[in-house]
Amino acid sequence: MDVFSYIDYERPVPLEFIDPDGGKPLGIVWKVMHVKCKAAEAYRKESRTRNSEIDAFQAAGLCVTGWDWGQHSYKDGKVPEFSTDMAAEILREVDWMFEQFAEKASDRGNFTTA
Repeated sequence: MDVFSYIDYERPVPLEFIDPDGGKPLGIVWKVMHVKCKAAEAYRKESRTRNSEIDAFQAAGLCVTGWDWGQHSYKDGKVPEFSTDMAAEILREVDWMFEQFAEKASDRGNFTTA
């Protein structure tokens, strides 16, 4: 088996956010790819080529492929329309969501194919 086929960085996996205080699932589920997915890597490469700073939240947002907010909202009692830019904004503003995203999306074990 080709060693590159053991990990599928492009395969979205569910990230169910956990209440940071109570430790229980909130019912907010995002689909996320590995932090080394093609979109995030292309963004990092382009930023380096332009000698511009890499925005970790923008790169993270590119790893999100969709979401289900369940009974929850983000701002003004509304569920945000999905976009990678909106995902980046949320991850920038809600630190505990970014922490849980980073843990899930950087763990290669979540993306193994075998």
